[in-house]
Amino acid sequence: MSRIGYVAYIDEAGDDGIKKIRTKTEPGGSEWMVISAVVLHAENDPRAIAWLRDMIASTGSHQIKHLHFHTLDHAGKIAVCKTLAEKDCYLFSTISFKPTMEGRKNEAAEKVNINKNARFYAWMSRLLLEQVTNFIGQRTFLDYGETTKLRIEFSDRGGLVIDQFRNYFSYLNNQSLTNSLWIDGYDLDWSVVDTRQMFAFANKDRAGLQLADTVASAFYCGLEQLSANPPNPEYAQLLERRIARDDRRTLNGCGIKFMPKWMPERITGHAKPLIDFYRKR
Repeated sequence: MSRIGYVAYIDEAGDDGIKKIRTKTEPGGSEWMVISAVVLHAENDPRAIAWLRDMIASTGSHQIKHLHFHTLDHAGKIAVCKTLAEKDCYLFSTISFKPTMEGRKNEAAEKVNINKNARFYAWMSRLLLEQVTNFIGQRTFLDYGETTKLRIEFSDRGGLVIDQFRNYFSYLNNQSLTNSLWIDGYDLDWSVVDTRQMFAFANKDRAGLQLADTVASAFYCGLEQLSANPPNPEYAQLLERRIARDDRRTLNGCGIKFMPKWMPERITGHAKPLIDFYRKR
């Protein structure tokens, strides 16, 4: 088996319901969904536990055993984002404006029998891993002098059956090999992917997954109108220095992916400050 060079921890914020999106007058799914990855060099993976302890310590609380970003007060959210931004890792986020996906189906996921309540999540995971694997595919020779593989750990959420996800990505790989991908122009760098290195764990059991929760939730807090107060873009902005960039030092399209692609230029309202901050970088 090829050497593992990198580990990606993946978590999401916002729900993945697209049958009906909530409006000001009608209930439904969240308007936004963010899925994020924290990527570490494999040799740094054991340090994730210490990094998590540093983040918890930065809040000034001695009671936190399991870091949930959404339970922190404003000062705590600022503290953990500042602390994470100091760590040696790469951050990625795929941001979906879900009203544009309302009622859509993931036919590829249906063909490999992914649970209905995980199909949009599977689609978002694919988009995120396109970013992550293409970045790693460009870095692996610089870092290791050889092609290395990526270990992927998903947060164990409702509906995620890891064998189904392995089959889904194997199906996409076969489509890629036969030039029959449904969406032309989007693909993973399969040279760094081994579906046997995909796993799911409870968030509370993996420090890296709690780091990923911080990233996804920081962005979500800058997008979704959760109360009478406007979303706060400050948390996600604090993470900028660790967002992955391509070889042109461009962040948008590498560490950050907006879906649909035209959304950043057309979005208005409460999410605009955070969207504008990242689309110009």
